[in-house]
Amino acid sequence: MNRRRFLTWAAGGAAVIAGASTGAILWGGGDGGTSVRADPAGAPPTYFPPAPPVAPLRLSLMDSSLPNDQLAALQSDLQQSGGRVRLDVESLPAAGYAEGLLGRLRGPQPPDVFEVDLLSLAGHFAAGRIADMTAFQGRFDTDAWLPALRSAARVGDKLVALPMTASVPVVLYHVGLYAAAGVAVPRTREEWVDGLERLRVANAANPAFRSLYLPGKAWPVLSSFMWEAGGALALREGDTWRGAFDLPGSIEGVRFFRELQSYAPEARDLTEGDFLPGDWFRSGATGSMIGSAALHTAAMSSVPSLEGTLGAFPMPGPLPDKPGAVGVRGTALVVSSNCHDLHGAAEVLAALASDPWRAKVAALGRVNSPRTVPESAVPGQNPMLRAGAVAAAQNGHAYPVAPGWSERPVVDFGHAVLTGGDALVAAAAANQVVAAEFGKASA
Repeated sequence: MNRRRFLTWAAGGAAVIAGASTGAILWGGGDGGTSVRADPAGAPPTYFPPAPPVAPLRLSLMDSSLPNDQLAALQSDLQQSGGRVRLDVESLPAAGYAEGLLGRLRGPQPPDVFEVDLLSLAGHFAAGRIADMTAFQGRFDTDAWLPALRSAARVGDKLVALPMTASVPVVLYHVGLYAAAGVAVPRTREEWVDGLERLRVANAANPAFRSLYLPGKAWPVLSSFMWEAGGALALREGDTWRGAFDLPGSIEGVRFFRELQSYAPEARDLTEGDFLPGDWFRSGATGSMIGSAALHTAAMSSVPSLEGTLGAFPMPGPLPDKPGAVGVRGTALVVSSNCHDLHGAAEVLAALASDPWRAKVAALGRVNSPRTVPESAVPGQNPMLRAGAVAAAQNGHAYPVAPGWSERPVVDFGHAVLTGGDALVAAAAANQVVAAEFGKASA
């Protein structure tokens, strides 16, 4: 072989090696089109079919979480950032969402990423429905999450969810009625109770007036009072759960709940969703209520004329510089254990965890952010969201991360005491429910 032929042969061989390693010369440009491989010996080129497109990820959300235009923007952002992840989004009604989701998870085309109630995470994980996302946690900005949600999103040492929304009970009050009775926004529990009594006295001529309308089945409020007094709902002991309703703080909490609920005895058997807050405030016969931020939304939707007449404050604690304890609930995004593209699913969660997307979700003014944010940074017209941001950040508590969690023992505990039952007897019954059910995942 002479020198010229050797150099020609060597250059061709180098091109083959370079093309094989980069895929750009001999295997096409990586755009998914037909690829061609040239044979250095001069044989006809070999054609390869295009690579199949990556199947879209199926995403199921509550219709109250993100509007359609935001979902379209999410798809656009994912494509602009690389174009690998495509979404097939399904928005389901919030009413009956859990039942509808379970049906889809058992169907022929289950979602890859879906929204769930935070309190159901341990049950889904124990049942093998959701994936461990611990390997991707560095992309989710977990340090910015509310401390209670950092706990709620983990099962043991495994991260299984990205918190999407947060919810805590706060007080919604009629500004005009408080002012007329000379009652200021309370800073301590003592001032709170004193103000309720002053409201009652100032409106004694109206037998229908209620200083506070508290539904008897408002278990998030009862749970919060139990935590504030040093009690608890349940304690994990290895692989089992023990009820904590008999702790002194839990008993003190239910007794304070009974005291406040006595302002509206007719609401003893109601939940937050069983009444129309707008009607009660419009009548001028209700000074305040306790519940989630949905109370204000419902009131404004049914009675728009209430705009500007309602305010909110965190449930006070014993000291003026710290709000009372609250249990933090909410929703979270999880990834199916059967997801065909775990890295693509992590891309979706990382996008929604980013600062721009958290700002977009917060700007909707529908829900509390799962992040620790200053009250002044909470947008929108709902004062309960601002009060909730303060309470959740300063004194938020995580509910038990138990596979068989349900609110039933809390509801039953409160109901038994409200109907005259002995608190210790009711606590023993609630503890039995915890021991029998909290360690077991539903099918």
